[in-house]
Amino acid sequence: IGRIQLLRSYLDKVRDMVKPGCPEEVLKAALSAMASVSDVLTTMAAPAYRIEY
Repeated sequence: IGRIQLLRSYLDKVRDMVKPGCPEEVLKAALSAMASVSDVLTTMAAPAYRIEY
């Protein structure tokens, strides 16, 4: 499996688990994890991060 396909597989699993009516703990965990991933990727995409030394 390619990396993009693996990422899509993980996102599909989250989408399947986190639906209206899912346990509050599942929703909280998903929100926390996705926010962390988003923050890391945003930082890595910032121009200052890409400066080569």
